[in-house]
Amino acid sequence: IEDGAVVGYVRPHDLSIERQRNGNSAVEAVVRYVNPVGAFVRLVLERRDTGDRLSAELSRDRFRELNLKSGETVHVMPRRWQVYPTTNDAVQPAEDYSI
Repeated sequence: IEDGAVVGYVRPHDLSIERQRNGNSAVEAVVRYVNPVGAFVRLVLERRDTGDRLSAELSRDRFRELNLKSGETVHVMPRRWQVYPTTNDAVQPAEDYSI
């Protein structure tokens, strides 16, 4: 993408969550909500730096391994993401994209 404004999106299952910082690009966040759903656990996280909310999804095994509770601090880093250029505050996908 040439010079210009962009926005990045990460799917909830593409966020890596750790108890300790694991790299300079990790973002510190607070666990705000825990919702076990079937084989997965959905989390709502709040970034400490911006206050923005993030949605994350972990396997039950990974959730048990981390032993997370609401109010605890974690470190979040994307494993994969999509970047799109922005135009007049509207997101325009760089290529056709569907889920």
